[in-house]
Order: sequence, then C-alpha cells, then structure tokens
Amino acid sequence: HLEEQQRADEFIEMQKERNAEILARNPDAEVRIRPYSGKETFIDQILTSLGTVFSGFVLASLMAIPLGIVVGLNRYLYEAVNPVIQVFKPVSPLAWLPIVTLVVSATYTVEDPMFSRAFITSMVTVSLCSLWPTLVNTIMGVNAVSQDLRNVSQV
Repeated sequence: HLEEQQRADEFIEMQKERNAEILARNPDAEVRIRPYSGKETFIDQILTSLGTVFSGFVLASLMAIPLGIVVGLNRYLYEAVNPVIQVFKPVSPLAWLPIVTLVVSATYTVEDPMFSRAFITSMVTVSLCSLWPTLVNTIMGVNAVSQDLRNVSQV
C-alpha cells in the first residue's frame, strides 16, 4: 500500500514539475493535472468493500427499522405484510444480483465517479440482503414490548 502511495505521490510531483516547465516557457499555456490511475491496493479494495457494505446496511436500516416499528405496532398490517416478508426473506443474494444489475443499468444514468453503477448495484444488493433480517427482528422486537408499556408510551 505504501509503495503504491509513493508512486502516486511521485506521479503528482512529476506532473507539477512538467507543468512548471511548460508555464515557464509559455505563461498562457493550458496545463493538465491527471489523476493517478495505478492499480488499487489490497487496503484500498478493503476500504471500498467496507464502504459499500456500510452504505447498503444503512440504506436497509433506514427502510427496515421505521417499517418494522409500524408493522410491529399494527396487527392487521403485520398480517398483510408478513406473507411478502416470508416470500422474499429466503432469496439468496446471488438471485438478487442479476435483477438489481438489470434495474440499475436501465435506470441509473448519472455519470458520477463517487457513485458508479457498480457501487450502486453492490449497495442495493447488500441492502436487499440485510433488509429482511432487520425488518423481521424489528417487528419481533416491537411485538415483544408488553401492552402495558405501549399504553404508557401513548399517554
């Protein structure tokens, strides 16, 4: 990791020297600073993966926790939503991946380097994989709260 970082620093320094020479010869010249495009190191790839997993889990939590609280508090809503949860809960991430890839490729048209299609596809896949356990556990947690405590919270 440190060797690759040193190469990137040397590349930037070399560009600065070259641009200084160009500007010394012609002050009106347009100089470019290109980003370093060397291979990512193992640590960089780990950080990318952790960021993707964290983003996917946060997205799933933002959906599952409020929905789980609402479904857990309402018996009729629970009876309506539970069959859907039971159908989608056991679906493997390998089954979600091609579906998510098709949907993201068809709908995501922004060319943002921070949120590439690969990142969005991975994040949504992680979200779908962590959505169902988070939703089920939130519903069960809300159901485990005694009716006396629910009544006290409504006062």
